[in-house]
Amino acid sequence: MAEDSIITCLKYLHDILDDPKGYEPERLKELSARAPESVSSFIKAILSSDDIGMQSKLGVLADHANSTNSFMGWFCLGALAHRLYFHQAAVEFYAQSLCIARSQMDLQKISQALEGQGGLYFEEEDWDRARQCYEEAMQNLKKAGASEQKARVLKNLCHVYRMQGEDSNAIKCCHQILHEPEDQKGSLHPEAWSDLGRLHQMQGDLALARECFQKSLDEREKNRDASGQAATLASLAEIYQLQGDQDRAHSCLERARHFLQDLGDQVGAARMRCLQGDQYALESKWPQALDCYQESLAGLMEFDSSRAAETLKRMGNCFLETGALEAAADSFQKAAKLMEALDDLSGRADGLSSLAGIYQRQGRQDEALQELGQVLKIREQQNDWKGIMAALNVMGTIHAQECDWKKAAECSQKARDILTKCGDTKEAALALSNQGSICHLHGDLETAQDYYIQAMEIFDRLDEPQERAQAQSNLGLIYQRKGDLLGAQECFQSCLAARVEMGDQAGAAATKVNLGLIFQLQGKWDIAKSHFLESARTFEEQRDMQGVSAAQNNLGNLYADQGDLLAAAKCFRRSIEAKEACGDKHGIATTEGNLAGIYLQMGQKEKAEEMYRKALSGFTESSDCKGMANSLLGLACLLADRGDLEEALQHFRSSLSLAIELQDSQAMIPALEGFVNICQKQGNWQGAEVKISLVLESLRSCGNYQSEAAVLCSQGNLRADLGQWEGALHCYQESLEILERLGDDYSIAVARNNLGNICYRRGDWTGALENYRLSIKGFERADDALSQASVQSNLASLCYKRGEWQEALDCYHESLAIFEKLEDEAGAARVLGNLGTFYSRRGEGSLALEHFTRSRDTLLRLRDRGAAMEMQSCIDMIKAGQGDRTTDLDNLYRQLEDLKAEGDISGQAEVQGALAGEHVDRGQWDQALLCYQRSLELFVQSGEVYNQAQTLFNMALVERDKGNLTRATRLFEEGLKIFQSLAAVPCIALCELNLAAILGQGGLPSKALELFHKALNVLEGLGALPDLCEGYLSLAQFKIREGLLQEAGFYLSMAETLISRTNYQPLQIQLYSAMGELNQKEAKLDLAQDCFEKALTLARRLMHLHEEAKACANLGRLALVRSDYQGARDRLQQALAIFTRLGAVHDSISIYGDLTGLFIALEDYEKAEEMALLRQRQARILGCVDLNVLALTDLAECEAHTGRSDAARADYAHAVQIVQNERSRVPSETVNKIAGKVIDFLKIGQEEEPLDPALRSKLQKGDYEAFMAALPSEFKK
Repeated sequence: MAEDSIITCLKYLHDILDDPKGYEPERLKELSARAPESVSSFIKAILSSDDIGMQSKLGVLADHANSTNSFMGWFCLGALAHRLYFHQAAVEFYAQSLCIARSQMDLQKISQALEGQGGLYFEEEDWDRARQCYEEAMQNLKKAGASEQKARVLKNLCHVYRMQGEDSNAIKCCHQILHEPEDQKGSLHPEAWSDLGRLHQMQGDLALARECFQKSLDEREKNRDASGQAATLASLAEIYQLQGDQDRAHSCLERARHFLQDLGDQVGAARMRCLQGDQYALESKWPQALDCYQESLAGLMEFDSSRAAETLKRMGNCFLETGALEAAADSFQKAAKLMEALDDLSGRADGLSSLAGIYQRQGRQDEALQELGQVLKIREQQNDWKGIMAALNVMGTIHAQECDWKKAAECSQKARDILTKCGDTKEAALALSNQGSICHLHGDLETAQDYYIQAMEIFDRLDEPQERAQAQSNLGLIYQRKGDLLGAQECFQSCLAARVEMGDQAGAAATKVNLGLIFQLQGKWDIAKSHFLESARTFEEQRDMQGVSAAQNNLGNLYADQGDLLAAAKCFRRSIEAKEACGDKHGIATTEGNLAGIYLQMGQKEKAEEMYRKALSGFTESSDCKGMANSLLGLACLLADRGDLEEALQHFRSSLSLAIELQDSQAMIPALEGFVNICQKQGNWQGAEVKISLVLESLRSCGNYQSEAAVLCSQGNLRADLGQWEGALHCYQESLEILERLGDDYSIAVARNNLGNICYRRGDWTGALENYRLSIKGFERADDALSQASVQSNLASLCYKRGEWQEALDCYHESLAIFEKLEDEAGAARVLGNLGTFYSRRGEGSLALEHFTRSRDTLLRLRDRGAAMEMQSCIDMIKAGQGDRTTDLDNLYRQLEDLKAEGDISGQAEVQGALAGEHVDRGQWDQALLCYQRSLELFVQSGEVYNQAQTLFNMALVERDKGNLTRATRLFEEGLKIFQSLAAVPCIALCELNLAAILGQGGLPSKALELFHKALNVLEGLGALPDLCEGYLSLAQFKIREGLLQEAGFYLSMAETLISRTNYQPLQIQLYSAMGELNQKEAKLDLAQDCFEKALTLARRLMHLHEEAKACANLGRLALVRSDYQGARDRLQQALAIFTRLGAVHDSISIYGDLTGLFIALEDYEKAEEMALLRQRQARILGCVDLNVLALTDLAECEAHTGRSDAARADYAHAVQIVQNERSRVPSETVNKIAGKVIDFLKIGQEEEPLDPALRSKLQKGDYEAFMAALPSEFKK
């Protein structure tokens, strides 16, 4: 089809999709069948809801619009992108159309594009920008005189003004529309009248509003617009209702419903019926209202759930008015369920409140309280204080009716802002003290402290020492809970003195228990023990078994802190016996929880589980949520340690829910940590994030900043694991701000270390260094050597990657020394592994092997099999370099499956990289590239920048060996860019080294040499022996190709010295091969043969297929030089077979060239020509100019030998022309080879056409460059 047909089809497509009634798929299919491919494929993507496909095809169509510079093309694309919700694309396309329209100075098109942009901003509720677009469009349309488009823009501008509250401007727009000619559909004027009616209604002018709606209705009747008439009649009904004319309101709604029924719009008809029900309800005509609601419900349930829920609530109210409570309850229940499904919390709470009221009237108080409890949660979640007050008041009334005075008082107290001022009365002081106890139990320590102090002041004024002592004791508990031990001690000692003075022995004994606990927390074990024993004796004398139990329980805790677990267990059992004697089930549960902890420390896990379950049962029976939470937590930790993750997760979840409900931060944090750990193991990241958010919300609501900071760090870690770096950084920065305000140096140090880890993974290494160093200083101030050692290890790893190797080594040794001093074997094993990697990179294989082995053995002792296997892989790598391969691929694949099951993206990426490395070692390059690609995608997903660059580098090495030099160059450059941004000096040097080698092969010797020297200078400074050795070998091979044999020998001797130190066998193969090439260039053929054979033997021993093939190729070329044609053929064919299997295309092309020369030497020109053609075809595919030129000259040589001089001359001329055009991509060595072959060809024809004297002079001087430049004129003779 013609080019404009694409744009025409886009216009048709836009018209189909823009149908207000929705598009018909059949029309799209019909258009697709006759549209150009680009439009057809776009339509198919639309029909299949393929978002990615649609985006892709939009890009193709955008290219077409760009090539045609078509306004309509860009505009239609913008409208389509707008219609299909590709907002950003729509913005760009509309902008392009606007640009073209302005360049064409076409006012209508400018307005059209601006109208499209305005529509986009209108949908985003960006009223200012929408208004700007529409107003500018109007200015252009006024100049252009385009009435229909002007009316449409005015309509949109009217809506914008309404949204901005500028009713007067909106009214002006409506009047302007009415002064414009009507459009073909006849819809603009009726809509303008309706808009005017709504505007006047909002301003309170009902008479004028009714007049406008009537005019709109008249216009719609003329146009036979039934749907529009229905809408206008509904508006008129509302006006009549407000004016008190109910009959006309009913008449309008009935007419509107009939219109919609005639149109087949059942949903619209149902909505009208619902409005009729509302009208009857306003008139208290409940049966008629119920009939309307019931009739409308069937249509609404299927298509408008929100309206259906509201209708059910209205039905419930109607039933209440008629006394049908069961029917009302049923309606409200259905409404609440529907609201819950729609996530309408406010509506659900309203429905539940009404349902609770019905239950209360029916005497179903428990059910009423249950529903009100749900209401209260929703109102609290919404911070709806009026709703909270209403719910609490009703709950208080129900509790009072049930004579549950405690709960009634609790609800009443919560419902009041603060106790009303009632003067200095004992009752007021007791109420304050009781309120303090409630706040204390709920964890609101500051408020509790205020209440206790107020109560004590009143008791002082009233001279009530007993009550004052109790309040002061409670105040001591608050100080103890806040960590102010001296303040608590002062309160308890003052209380003890008062009780002793009053002769209150029981009270004094109870205070001694509290004092003993304070001394225990202060580390004054003996004083604490004496207080507990004294109080126990007093309680026994008075036969106060409750007191005996408390004293024994605290004694048990004291012995547990001292490590005397048997004595602790004995005390706890005595405490349980005392509590059983007085029937204190709750106290029994508390002590059973303590005893469970002792059994767990003693390794008696079955007994511990039994005690936790008993404690849980006891706390559940006594409805102690805090005790339940603690028991569930202990049980969950025990089950998680045993590997029963599902039940452990369930208990962590239950414990956390209770802790959140209680706003108990001390219980929340450990429960959350356990829950998140299991979620991470199971890959349930979303579940972990949800719980963290809930805990944060709870902690913020109660102002617990310390715990909030800790949870923010956990959230930051989780988001970092998911690769959500910005979110992770935000969490840590918020946490640090809180901790700095609190002055918590230790927690700041922990957060700094974690923040450093995140900065490292996202590529901000400067930020990582700063945070690690600040963290180390913080741990030093806190005297936490263990944490300091961990951060030192992190810092060392970063310095190692930055090339700051001496600092890295110092940090590693310092970290290792601390771990060993503290006997932390796990930490020491980690550092030993890092040191192994460090020494391996420096070429100190024996040291690397020693450290990896020590690390592995330590990890095996610790039963950390995963980490031990990782160290074994490192050992295998070192041994593989020495000819000993033991890596198990199956084990790596098993690790990968485990990591997938856990959802560990970063771990999967690392294992994919390890698999790729193994495939490379086995010569399985395609599998290796596939694994590297998967690894790269996973590292991108996790956001680990350094690992992305490392993977790109590894992929480039494989592509280089395969001969895909262009792709290899691109990958090296991508990796180099990332390494440079990280200042990863060693990696930068390796990228530059490999790029230098490729540039050398590509005929750019000066650039190659510059990069070689730059990279080698860095590697020499680092002392990275294997990398430096590889650099020397690469530079030596470059020098051999350039004919600089003496310099090549120097670099080979340097490489040989380093290889003898590192004993790295793969580099030994490369050394033998390079020395063989040098000896062959120097015509030392026997030495060359010896070197090539050594390379072949070692390559086969190490199972290094690529190097084996290279050695065979070198031996074949050497045999060819010696005229051993059969030996040459055998070796070259062996090499070709391996190169083909590996996919080493570049190497295969080189072999084709060698075989061509072999067959020419054997005068088998047919075979030679076949090889030359194969070489030429592959070289063109690969884009290798030098190999393509050499193939052409080989082909020309075959043609010359078979009497096809003209064809040979043409191919030689073509080859020379390519060299001239692509000189920068053809190495000097190749130019010299081509020049030699051309000279030989021209010499053959000298008798007929003697060689030009000037050309002969250049040839004699060896000036091949000038000779090649002058050749084209020679070929034209």
